[in-house]
Order: sequence, then structure tokens, then C-alpha cells
Amino acid sequence: TVSNPSRAFPRRRSMSGTHYCPYCPEEELVEENAKLICYRCGHCDEYSASLVQPSFKESAGRWRPSGTASAPKRMRTESKQHQIKRRLREQVEKMVETILGDKRGSIVDSVVSKTRTYISYYAKTHGLENEISWRGPNLQVMLAAAVFTYCKMDENYKHITLRNISTKTGFLDYRINHEFKKLRKALPGKVLSSKPSDFIEKVVGYIKRETPAKLTKNVKDKLPVLIEVIEDASLDVGFQPRSVCIGAFFVVCEAYNVASDIDSAEVKKEFHCTLKTVKERERDIICHLASMAHLLPLGINESNAREHLTYLIHELDLVVSVYRLNQDLNAIAAREKQKRVNALGAAASLEL
Repeated sequence: TVSNPSRAFPRRRSMSGTHYCPYCPEEELVEENAKLICYRCGHCDEYSASLVQPSFKESAGRWRPSGTASAPKRMRTESKQHQIKRRLREQVEKMVETILGDKRGSIVDSVVSKTRTYISYYAKTHGLENEISWRGPNLQVMLAAAVFTYCKMDENYKHITLRNISTKTGFLDYRINHEFKKLRKALPGKVLSSKPSDFIEKVVGYIKRETPAKLTKNVKDKLPVLIEVIEDASLDVGFQPRSVCIGAFFVVCEAYNVASDIDSAEVKKEFHCTLKTVKERERDIICHLASMAHLLPLGINESNAREHLTYLIHELDLVVSVYRLNQDLNAIAAREKQKRVNALGAAASLEL
């Protein structure tokens, strides 16, 4: 018996050429860990003599097996890393062309880099550093989510929605959205053009210079609270921090009836974002506040949420304060528990 089957049957072309997946006729089977694997559907064949036949050459009326002087030279095979990169790029090109009708190099490069970052993140969080955990249909869904991520960041493709991608790829939109959320968590530093908190300070500073009498401490204090709650609610703050922060600013200003004479057009010009986007963000934020039923009294809905903005933001402030207090108490309890464990360990070592 041979402990390593891949050594017993080195990868060579059979007479019929490259091996193809029985379920995906156009997909080649790729060698990995003594198996032949299809990267599209995940189909796997054990490496065996029936799959990999020796190269041969007819000479002197008989078949001459490989390894003899007259055998043809072995073909150079790609390393596993190169195979992965090549296959991933091919899959990304297909997905980008399917969704955007375009496969320009810059788009593919961007999607590939985001996808690879996500793969490494997913592998580490699941203890799968040495495995390819993303083959098969899930890879296709994840690639669709990576293209959606790119569309969120590129001004030319912001009109592409989750429903568009679902229709073109045939995947359910909730599956794409699920992968999209995981991808977003994996890419916080890559996606944010500036931290929301830093940008809030910039917005507040600008407004303060323009209308110092109108800006109150109340507005400045509530802005981080509002942003924090919106982030927790999984709105896509990370992809458009500028418009979200400015939208949140106008929501708070409206709630406290301050800075009402500030020109939105001037603000959007100063911070390089469109007025339409800011208005959409305002609407999203207010609708989201109205949908948080556990915070709202009966009778508040999306249509009358603007009338209750002050109350809503006050409630959010309380919720975040309680959340932070609980975090502090949990941290204190964890530290005390660790101290007791250390003390018991020290006492036990002294007894020994």
C-alpha cells in the first residue's frame, strides 16, 4: 500500500486529455489533496488508477510505460496557489460580465482583491487556514456579493441593486445579502474612506463656522449616538460615510430645530456628495428609527416619524447609555473573576 496516493499516481494527461466534471461539462477537474475537484459545483473524485492513466508511447510493437528513456517529458503543472488564483480570476470575470455586462481589468482586480480578503477572513474565523472552504455554489454567491460590494463603492454602478443581481445570477437575494454582510465585516479598513466619528467632527466644525449661534451642544452629543445605532442596525454606513453622517446631522438638526437655515446644497458641495444621496440617507434613517418597534410607543410609524424625532433620538440615547453601562459592568465582572482565578492559582502553587 502507498501512504500518499498522489505520489503513486502523479497528475498526467490521459489519452482523452484533461478530466472534466460529470456535472459541469465545461469545468476541468483540478488536483488537490490527492483528489480531483470541480471548483464550480464542488464535485470530488478520489485520485485512482482509473482516473489517471500513465502516459505511453508505442515502440517496437508494444506499449512502453512512462519512466523509460523514450517516454515523453512530463508537463509542468501549476502550483496550488497559482491554480487557485487563476481559477478565482476566471470565475470573477464570468460573474462581473454576467452582472455588469463588462469585464474590464480594473473592475475584476478590485473584486478579486476583496474576494481574497474575505476568503482569508472566513478561513481564519472558522479555523480553516489550510483548506479551501469556499468552493462550490457558495463561491458563486460570494462572488456575486463581492461584485455587489464593488457596485456600492463605485459611482458608475450605484444603480445596481440586490434585486438586479439576483435576477441576473439566479441566486436568492437574501443569500447574496447574507454573504454581503459577512464580506462587509471582513473589509472595514478597505471600504471606509474615513471613519464616521472623524467625519462627524468635520461636519460639525464646518456647520459651527457657518452658523455658530445655531449649533447647540445637544446636536453634537446626539450625532455619535445616532451613527452608532444606525451602524448596529446594519445599514450600509461603511460604504458611504459622508452622506450618512451628513444625513444624520440634518436629522438631528431637524429634531432639535436648529441650523434650519443651513443650505443643504452648500453642505453637499463642501463634502463632495450629492444632495439626492443625502436626502435618501435622511429618509432611510428616519424610516429605520420608526421601524424600531421596541423603542417606540404605539402610534408612531414611518408617516409621522418626523413629528416624533426628538423623542426617538432621546430614546436612542438612553438605549445606548444602558448598553455601554452593561458593557462596563461585564468588563468589571470579567476582571474580578480573572483576579480570583489568579489568586487561587497562586495559592495552589504555594501549597505544592
